[in-house]
Amino acid sequence: MHSRHAVETLESRQLLASVSGIVWNDADKSHTLDESESPQGNAVVFIDANRNGRLDTGERRAATGNDGSYTINNLAAGTYDVTAIAPRGQGQTTPGYTGAVQHHFNIGLSYLSSLTAAQTRAFETAARRWEAIIVGDLPDVQTDAGLVDDVLIDVSVFDIDGPSGTLAQGDATSKRQTTFLPSRGLITFDQADIDDLADDGKLIETITHEMAHVLGFGTIWEDKGLLSGVGTSSPRFTGTRATAAYKTLFNVNATGIPVESDGGEGTDLSHWRESTFTVEQMTGFTEDAGVIEPISLVTIQQFADLGYTVNLAAADSFNPKTRAASRWKPSDAGVGVFTRRVSLTTNEDQDAVDFGHRVNKAPSITRLSTSSNSVLRGESIVLTATVSDPNRDEILGVTFYRESNGKSGLQTGSDSFIGTRVTPRRGLFKMTTGTADLAPGTTTYYATTTDEFLAADQERTTAEVVSRPTRPNPLIVTPQGSTMTLLQWKDRSTNETAFRIEVSTQSSFAGSAVFRRLNVAANVRSATIIGLRAGITYFYRIRAFNDIGGSAWTTSGGVVQSV
Repeated sequence: MHSRHAVETLESRQLLASVSGIVWNDADKSHTLDESESPQGNAVVFIDANRNGRLDTGERRAATGNDGSYTINNLAAGTYDVTAIAPRGQGQTTPGYTGAVQHHFNIGLSYLSSLTAAQTRAFETAARRWEAIIVGDLPDVQTDAGLVDDVLIDVSVFDIDGPSGTLAQGDATSKRQTTFLPSRGLITFDQADIDDLADDGKLIETITHEMAHVLGFGTIWEDKGLLSGVGTSSPRFTGTRATAAYKTLFNVNATGIPVESDGGEGTDLSHWRESTFTVEQMTGFTEDAGVIEPISLVTIQQFADLGYTVNLAAADSFNPKTRAASRWKPSDAGVGVFTRRVSLTTNEDQDAVDFGHRVNKAPSITRLSTSSNSVLRGESIVLTATVSDPNRDEILGVTFYRESNGKSGLQTGSDSFIGTRVTPRRGLFKMTTGTADLAPGTTTYYATTTDEFLAADQERTTAEVVSRPTRPNPLIVTPQGSTMTLLQWKDRSTNETAFRIEVSTQSSFAGSAVFRRLNVAANVRSATIIGLRAGITYFYRIRAFNDIGGSAWTTSGGVVQSV
C-alpha cells in the first residue's frame, strides 16, 4: 500500500517595502524641522513613475496627516522618485529647487577670477536651471581638484578679443572614460563684454549657453557617435530622443537634426542650425536684448541622448514658426513639485524622506517712477523701481521694458527691452533710457522683478514724451495806420500752448529796447499790435512755445510805422 502525498504549488512571493516621511513648513529656510516649525497636513506625496514632474492617473499617492507624516506601502525593490506637491505660493527649501532630487545632479562652481556678487548670482542661477533639467546623479569622479559630484566648472574672466567679438567660451576639460560625460569644464568670459551682457540682460542666458557646452552639448557629440555629415553642408545630430522631439516640434519628417555648418571654429558642428532653430538657446548666435532664447524640448532630449537622466517638464515654451517663447518656471503648473530619489531593497521600510517648503509671498514693486512726468524728445529719462519682499528673499533683479507693440500689458520679447539691474542702490533699482526714437505722446514703461523662488511681480508707469514746437514762419508785418500793425504767420506746430510776440526798437531785441511783449493763444495765426508811435522803426519777432520750451524766433526787418 502506497501513501499518496498532496503537492501544493506555492505562488512566488515578493517581500515589499515602504517609504515614509514628513512634510513641514520650513519657515526659516534652515532645511531642518525645528521645534517652532509646524508640519503640513493634507499635502500630496506620490511616486512619479514616469518622472515627468506631474501627478498622473495610476501613480501611487498618499496625503499627509495632521502631523505632516505620510507612508506609501507595498513598493517592490527599485528606485523611485518620491514627489511632494505644495500649493501655489509655496517656495521650496528641501530637498532643493523644482526638479531636484535627493542625490540630484550637482554643478559645482570654482571662480578663478574675481567676480561681482551679481555676476556670481548669475552663474548660480544658470547652474540651478541645468540642475532642474538634468536630474540624475552620476558616479563621483576623482580629479586634480578632488572628488567631483557631478561636474565642476571653473570660471574665469580675461581679455579674449575685445568688445563684441567672442563673448564667452565653454568646454569640457575632463570626461568620464566610458560615457564621455564631463566631470570638469571651463567657462571663460571676455572682460570687455561681461558688463555689457549684464546691462543688456543677456548675462544669465550666455552663461546658460556656455554651461550646456561644458555638459556636453556639441562638445561630446562625436565622442558618442551622434554626429553625421561632418565635412558636408548638412551635418546632423542623430540622437533618437532628440530627433523624435525635433520631428514633433517642427512637424517634419526628418532623419537627424540640422547642425550649424557655418560660423567658423567654435560655432559650426556644435550648435543647432540658426536658420532652423532661430532664437533657440543653443544656436551659435546670440539674439538682441529683450529676445527670449528658450531651452526647447529638443535640447533637453539631446542631453538624454548623451546619457543623462532629464526632466522633460522643464522645457521652455517655444513655437519655431512664430519664434514666440516663454520661460519655464516652477510655478508654471500652479504647484511646486519637489522630488527625492529613493532606492529600496526587498522588505525595506525607508523613512525620513522629508520635504520642506514655506509660504512665499511674491516680491512687490511698490513704486515705479520716472525722473520727469514729461521729457523732451531726445533727452534721457530715469526709471526707478522700489522693490520689497515680505519674506526677505533675495531679489534676483529688476528688468525694465517699454511698451512697443500696442498690446496692453507686458509681452516679453515683443515689447522693447531696456535693461536689467541686479544690484540696487539704497534699495532702489534704476535704469536710464533714451527717448530719441520715440514719437511725441504718452509712453508706457514696465518693470518686472523675481525673487529666489521665481515668484514675480510687475508694475507700470507712463511718461509724456514731448518735442519743442515748430517755428511759425513766415512772419508778415502790415502797418494799419499810424499806431496799429497787423502781424500774420503760419502755424507749423501742433503742440504749442501759445505764441509769444516781442516788439522792439532795435534789431538786437535788447531788454531796454523791447517796446511790447505779449502772448497769443495756441492755433491763432494773427495779432494786432496797438499803441505804436508814428514814424518809429519797429522790429517784430514771434515763436511758439509749450511747457518744454520754445521754438526758434521768426523775425522781421525794420518796419517804419506810418505817419
